[in-house]
Amino acid sequence: MADRPYVSYLTRDLEREFEANLNNKKILTELKKELSFRSRPKALKLKEKVERRLAELKQGKHAIEQASLLDYSPQNQEEEQGELIAIKANGCTNKSETPTTHDDEKKYVDRQPSLFEKIVHQCKKLFGE
Repeated sequence: MADRPYVSYLTRDLEREFEANLNNKKILTELKKELSFRSRPKALKLKEKVERRLAELKQGKHAIEQASLLDYSPQNQEEEQGELIAIKANGCTNKSETPTTHDDEKKYVDRQPSLFEKIVHQCKKLFGE
């Protein structure tokens, strides 16, 4: 049993372990080992993700630096930036209250979203508002 600590885990549980331990080489290696015993498509796909992540870690790339993990496309960035502009310009917190004017957009148009804003965006995407 000690050889396979994740033997009783479902694939979705292994996915959660993967997401929670993106920078933990030991756990990722254990997940890879467990996934090598599995043959379902979802498990095979997860094994590929784990292997890619281990390769990235070998190159010294930590999760917080990985833009691919944040899935922040230019379209999402423009939408989010438009919302931030309206909120900052008007002090509003409700999207229905956020009027946008051309003058307001000029104030913040050159500003790029911070890493924190990107992470918040991803959390909202994952857990909803």
